[in-house]
Amino acid sequence: MSFKFRTQVSKADCDGLKQFIRSRQVDYCQKALEANWSAQGLPVVLQRNTYDIYFELVHCHCDFRAPIKVNDTLDIHVSLFKHDHHSLVYDFSLERDGKVVGATLSIHRSHSVKTNEVCGIHPELIEKILA
Repeated sequence: MSFKFRTQVSKADCDGLKQFIRSRQVDYCQKALEANWSAQGLPVVLQRNTYDIYFELVHCHCDFRAPIKVNDTLDIHVSLFKHDHHSLVYDFSLERDGKVVGATLSIHRSHSVKTNEVCGIHPELIEKILA
């Protein structure tokens, strides 16, 4: 299932030529992911049994397909690509006027807030994320 997040490129995220600073693509995707979780009623830090877990971004890959400029409206499509016991892999498609201008694949690993160690993702949580 895909979630759509709409945002406008701000001047602060562009260089002197009003071109989108591509390193900000990861930030825009993270905002879209957080909006996706909020829409599902999931906070960014999740309660699991007696301790909290969070998902740390451990890897991402970005493709840049067309220029993005200040004030462009982007639709960022978020979908869970795959998951395992410790990780969630998300696929993001950035579109302007219905055309893909960028893509990002990100891997997020679950960690305990208390111990900061990698921990498992409860199956019920995976079900909520997939809903």
